[in-house]
Amino acid sequence: MLRSAARANAAAVKDGDTVGSGEARWSTIAVLLGLAAGVFMTAAGLMTGGSRHSPGLAPGVAATVNGRELLVEDLERLAAGLAAEARVVTLEDRQRVLDRMVDEALLLGRAVELGLVGRDPAARKALVSAVVDSVVTDSSDLDPGDEQLREFFEDNRDYFRSSPRLVVEQMFFSSRRAGLAHALRADKALARLRAGESAELVARELADRSALPLPAQPLPPTKLRDYLGPTAVRTAMGLAEGEYSEVLPGVGGSRLLRLLGRVQAAEPAFEKSRVQVLNEYRRRAGDDALRAYIDRMKRRASVEIAEDYR
Repeated sequence: MLRSAARANAAAVKDGDTVGSGEARWSTIAVLLGLAAGVFMTAAGLMTGGSRHSPGLAPGVAATVNGRELLVEDLERLAAGLAAEARVVTLEDRQRVLDRMVDEALLLGRAVELGLVGRDPAARKALVSAVVDSVVTDSSDLDPGDEQLREFFEDNRDYFRSSPRLVVEQMFFSSRRAGLAHALRADKALARLRAGESAELVARELADRSALPLPAQPLPPTKLRDYLGPTAVRTAMGLAEGEYSEVLPGVGGSRLLRLLGRVQAAEPAFEKSRVQVLNEYRRRAGDDALRAYIDRMKRRASVEIAEDYR
């Protein structure tokens, strides 16, 4: 273990304060630090405080790196991961794991010195994700009683109500057709339709067959997106029954939509939605916990915003 730590310290001394050409190599190492999840709190300590030295190690501490503690609890957890089936974790296993933890802590410290935590997107993302996970993890195990969960369900009934199913008719105008451009044909068709002409006649004279025709049955918005795409579905959701949309440009041509019918969703039942309700309750509790955590940090921090962005 001491040999490995000495090697890592020697490499850091050799680097000295040289950052320029070595930054790319350290940047690569910082990306690999995602593997060092077991020592994340060590990294957080390196970022937020100075080192300290003591003549001995406190109970529960396996080692210190620049005065920061590597806990026996983390060592045992990582060492247990080496065990396959009934294999016993030996002292040699623990020494090997601790050796790796020391190496990782040194690399994390060096990454902080080089400013990679603030500049390397992969390192920053990994650290932010780890903090978020540590804040919201308790929310994932919340188990409110039925009364509290029912109250949450009633307060958010619209959220748990499924979307209505739509019967939509499409008139497609292909960009591959010779003659009048597809957008102009679509405009002409829309004018005739709104003047009361038969949709069958207008389609026969101006429209083209779509490569992906719509089924003549009620479909939920999620399924309609497979045929029309998100923009067209949002348009269809806003139509009144019998109403034509404006001309919608798209890949391969233009289209007109008409809403033929709308089947309203049934009222949600708590008993059938309980799992969904519980998951949403936990998700929102996690969001609230994270927001409160960030607000507390903002109150303790000094944050200045440029005037142009206030």
